Amino acid sequence: MPPLFVGMPTRSFFRSKEDKVGIPSNYANLDENTIHLIKFKSWTLVGKIGYTISDRDDIEQELAIHIVDRLKHFDPARGKLSTFVQRVVDNKVASMIEARKTRK
Repeated sequence: MPPLFVGMPTRSFFRSKEDKVGIPSNYANLDENTIHLIKFKSWTLVGKIGYTISDRDDIEQELAIHIVDRLKHFDPARGKLSTFVQRVVDNKVASMIEARKTRK
């Protein structure tokens, strides 16, 4: 069986599964850059530390929920929203990897 993807899927791949306004219906409250970041990070975890392609949707959901939960702590006086989201996602991915390592 050939691999599903060679490398990270592009934005056009994600758009093929989106609704008419360009945002997946399950991410309606998040902007396009945040959605792309979530999908990119979920794809980078697949194949590492025991994550499989079937875990990808769960990873995406966990990242999206974590971002929404952390948004109440965003302070525009301290930085841009995109930087805040990037740090939140990076920290969550790191904690997911650490949690997966400790389970082994």
